[in-house]
Amino acid sequence: MIKIYNHKYNLHFKKILRHTLCWALFITYELSIFYISTGRLRSFGDYFFHYALNMGIFYCQFSILETTINTAKPQYVKAIALFLFEISIALIIKLYIDYLLLPTSKSFFAQIIAIKDVGMLNLFRTIYFAALASLYWAGSRISVFQKKAVDAEIRQLNIVRDNALLEAQLGKIQNAYLQQRLNPHLLFNSLNFIYGSVAKYSEKGADCVLLLTDILRFSLEDTDIDGKISLSDEIKQLQNLININQHRFNFPLVLKLLLQGNFDDYRIIPLVLLTLTENVLKHGNLKQPAVIRLEIKENRTFSFFSSNHKKTLPTATNKPTGLENIRLRLNYSYPDNYSLIKTENDTTFQLELNIKL
Repeated sequence: MIKIYNHKYNLHFKKILRHTLCWALFITYELSIFYISTGRLRSFGDYFFHYALNMGIFYCQFSILETTINTAKPQYVKAIALFLFEISIALIIKLYIDYLLLPTSKSFFAQIIAIKDVGMLNLFRTIYFAALASLYWAGSRISVFQKKAVDAEIRQLNIVRDNALLEAQLGKIQNAYLQQRLNPHLLFNSLNFIYGSVAKYSEKGADCVLLLTDILRFSLEDTDIDGKISLSDEIKQLQNLININQHRFNFPLVLKLLLQGNFDDYRIIPLVLLTLTENVLKHGNLKQPAVIRLEIKENRTFSFFSSNHKKTLPTATNKPTGLENIRLRLNYSYPDNYSLIKTENDTTFQLELNIKL
């Protein structure tokens, strides 16, 4: 607090010193010109009172402009009225000072004539110092406007930079989404052929081909304009993925899928649940109990929870994949409205995703 006070005090002191120096140079300049032109100078009192009054006019005019023009709604009529009042008061004071400085030996009528002779000069000097103040005020305003213009340009550049970063982020998100898509247009014809061939020999194999085709077709479907799909449709494909893997292995999967709540009225960005389920199927030891629980909680909060044992043989790829892509997409679609928490040790892995839909 003391440092701030000292800083403000130093700024005010420097400003006063700068103004004092400028006035000293200005007065010296005017008196020098007057002395060179006439070869004489008047009394100290004459100059002291008039210059003190003129400086008062200068700062009074500056204050008038600052309080009437430099506002949200400029008050031009008030500024003109105050200017005229200022000129009138200044002229009266100057004439009175001139009267006091006249020699007492002169008659009253001689004094009146002398005051009349300097009246026009007083009016000119009063307007002159008011004009100087107006120019000084305008110059200071121009510097302020220039600073505001520079600040506005900097803000605009920051907006452009932020937009560029946002576009880059969006590009990453779109790329992440494309990477997660189970891809392939070219496989459909091949899958139809495989289904026809396998159906002759294995009903179970043919069912797996149909389930896989359904998942692939789902992954290629266009989303709504907000990039979301029906939550029920995503859960249906999650069930298809589990059913396919039930057929893959020669042992029954110890995997429970628990559904709690009505999912029909909710929507979500696609392939998030499929990717999380794929991680369980790929990296979990499904000979031991595992669970996937989907639930609609209060305040339109959707919860995905999975828990599984890890495979006993570690491999280079034996860790959940796609989580960074999922976080990237969730950050974009549900900023500050989701949580994704994973918990693991040497033998088990758990993950919980909560989204406020």
